[in-house]
Amino acid sequence: MKCIKCANSASTCLKHLGGLCNKCFIKTIEKRIRRDLAVNKIFKPHDKILLINDKSLKAELSKYFLQSISKSIPLKIDIKTGKIGKKYNKIIEPKNLDNEIEYFLESVFAKKSCKKPKAIHLLRTVSDEELLILKKILKLDGTIQKSKLGRMLDDLEKNYPGSKFGLFNSMK
Repeated sequence: MKCIKCANSASTCLKHLGGLCNKCFIKTIEKRIRRDLAVNKIFKPHDKILLINDKSLKAELSKYFLQSISKSIPLKIDIKTGKIGKKYNKIIEPKNLDNEIEYFLESVFAKKSCKKPKAIHLLRTVSDEELLILKKILKLDGTIQKSKLGRMLDDLEKNYPGSKFGLFNSMK
């Protein structure tokens, strides 16, 4: 199979993306993250940003994409595992699309209001499935822990491709 963007040999094939080579897959995910950040006007030049590093795969990928994004927007980035100071404009938590949907559904099921998080979730448009592919391509360590609701969402996505993105869009 050939990559739908550059005609090289495709190494990944997701139903919602099609066949992509490794380079085009990374570019597609980064473009989606950049678009989300631009639409929501998340970063301004010279923001002081703290990336919470919990040693997870999501933290490693957040770091990777944040460093890539900071090449075009001058940002001051600190990466810490411990105490958070008050000297930061923005705080980035290692959360992604699946975490956002789980939080939303838990709020709905518990009949609680779904509050917008104070921290930024840089990977909020990236699914767990895409994270695992990025892990393989970038040769990173880490796993993804799944809750019972998370496993149910994976089954839903497997039977109805695009359902996670549909749920995410309905949250807005």
